[in-house]
Amino acid sequence: MRHRIVLLIFAAIAVTPINVEASKEIKPLFAQETIEIDGHLNEEAWSHTQVIDDFTQQFPDEGQPATQRTEVRMLYDTEKLYIGFECYDSEPEKIVANEMRRDGQLWQYEIVYPVER
Repeated sequence: MRHRIVLLIFAAIAVTPINVEASKEIKPLFAQETIEIDGHLNEEAWSHTQVIDDFTQQFPDEGQPATQRTEVRMLYDTEKLYIGFECYDSEPEKIVANEMRRDGQLWQYEIVYPVER
């Protein structure tokens, strides 16, 4: 059974295409509807966005295809950029939460890396 973890990261930054590699470009879709920050990607706009899912590993086999599926989608409106992550795990019972405090120091366990421009 696959367990789906949905994380929604919200940032108020200017929206421009982000070049991930010379041959890849991510183009966020303009959201016509209100996007609710609730951990669910259930607004219809999410189903029309570009899906980014061709990730590679950093550890243990750098550069090899990811062993667990991750999908990322991006939307924006006049004020915000919305980045939705759907992270799948074939063994969700082995996931360990290292930080349980509200507003904890989650960056210590970060596995999403910013893209250099």
